[in-house]
Amino acid sequence: MVRSLFKNRYWWIQHDKNEMEGVNFMWTQIKNVNHMETLLCKYPDQKSGVRQNRVGTSLSAALTSTPTSGSAKASKKKKLQGSEKQAGKQTGNTDRNSGAQANPTALTKEEKSEKRLEVKLYNKIEDNFHLANKKALLLNCRNYYEARGEDVFDNLPVTFHIKNGTDDPEWHRFKAFYEQAEAELKARKAERLRKRQEKLNATLEEDALSPQGSPEKAADPEGKQPVASGEPEYYRSSAPPKNIWILKPGENTNCGNGIQVAKDFAEIVEIVTEASRGGKRRTCIVQKYIHNPLLIHRRKFDIRTYALVSSIGGNIKGYQYDEGYIRTSSYEFDINNLGDRNIHLTNDAIQKKCADYGKYEPGNKMSYNEFQHYLDKYHGEVSLCFERDLQPQIDKLTADVVRAVHGKLDPKRRVNTFEVFGLDFMIDDEFKLYLIEVNTNPCLELSAPLLARLIPNMLENAFKLAVDPLFPPPEGYSSKKAFLGDPCPENHFSLVFDATVDGPVIEQLLSARDNVIGKCNIFKSNQIL
Repeated sequence: MVRSLFKNRYWWIQHDKNEMEGVNFMWTQIKNVNHMETLLCKYPDQKSGVRQNRVGTSLSAALTSTPTSGSAKASKKKKLQGSEKQAGKQTGNTDRNSGAQANPTALTKEEKSEKRLEVKLYNKIEDNFHLANKKALLLNCRNYYEARGEDVFDNLPVTFHIKNGTDDPEWHRFKAFYEQAEAELKARKAERLRKRQEKLNATLEEDALSPQGSPEKAADPEGKQPVASGEPEYYRSSAPPKNIWILKPGENTNCGNGIQVAKDFAEIVEIVTEASRGGKRRTCIVQKYIHNPLLIHRRKFDIRTYALVSSIGGNIKGYQYDEGYIRTSSYEFDINNLGDRNIHLTNDAIQKKCADYGKYEPGNKMSYNEFQHYLDKYHGEVSLCFERDLQPQIDKLTADVVRAVHGKLDPKRRVNTFEVFGLDFMIDDEFKLYLIEVNTNPCLELSAPLLARLIPNMLENAFKLAVDPLFPPPEGYSSKKAFLGDPCPENHFSLVFDATVDGPVIEQLLSARDNVIGKCNIFKSNQIL
């Protein structure tokens, strides 16, 4: 897809190279430390949390830019000459590895090398685990919200990060929380049984006094409201809270790997204990399962949105894309069937294996407009507007997570990097929105007609913000000369964070607190770019 989008930038030439030192733009699905090390650093002495990965320098598809000076005719001629030189060397695996190589003229070999290093861009941000790692996201958000005097669990589900199995202090806090929840559930159950028995006794007494019985039904002791016509009761859960938990690996995972749902305490103990065994010990995220999700035609769903974080010239900026989509489950929600991941997890990697995948929505995807139509039809009494009521919450939470981690992303200030992240949100049946997780390397498969439009446009908008300012079109450029014209004349990314403006304020806010993941003090007053 990246390769196809760059066809519209006719001043770039695509080719394959084994070495990435001389290219201007690199795109990989998995972050490659070797590629990262080819970038210059503004603060080379800063420590990074990146570990050497096992991804070797594989065959990479690269892009070569023609000079931006001279006449359009000369530029076109040089572009064609470069294309002829690279003929027969292209591959179709652009989405996995892409790059760009400069082609300056009238420069010595040393000057060319230096020039290439100065203008370089990679689509991965160093130390992006502070966003994409579940435990790091939790700790960063907790630190940020506590500094603001807010409860982190007003925005994230109640979560415990357990590092060392059942010996961890956090485990004991979870156990106390679980036992308290169990006690409250038992008290609620006893109260319901008491009310039910009182209702039964009242009915028996009434029948004894009036053998024919009362023509009117007794009022519901629990005060349940009648269900609107055409909308079954289980569209909105009226069940009391459940003591159900979703357990995830604390380290980087995606596609639903390693996620389990459990309510039995012994089963939770087994999962947590297993995670802390063996040579590959992993921490465990134990998160309160949203037992009462808002449903779409009895099926669970979540919301996928996109954020762009860029580090250009040492300045961190965050953007929120204004269009996302709804991901639905293939099967009806059943809180009593926790073993079926197809019911509870809406990830594409899981749902596309279901027999009913695509049965109700193309690719199990809905647009915001289609979701709004559903809300108007089945929840019209609350007059909920996605753009007015939910989008601002999504924008705020996106801005919050960037603010919470901005001082830890890209500690060396590599020149230059950017990354597109996928954010997942859920809504409960009281229309409360929660941030579930942030994903590096979000799925870019065009698995539905909606995504075939949305994802290429989102990436094109991201390139206009991160790539084009560093590698502007040649002189005399016009979008009319492009292969397809300008597919996105209006950019739909909105700026939600700028370190030059917001950084000092947030650093002052956090200055009184010790950072639990290792603070990166690079935003001192004399270092603001």
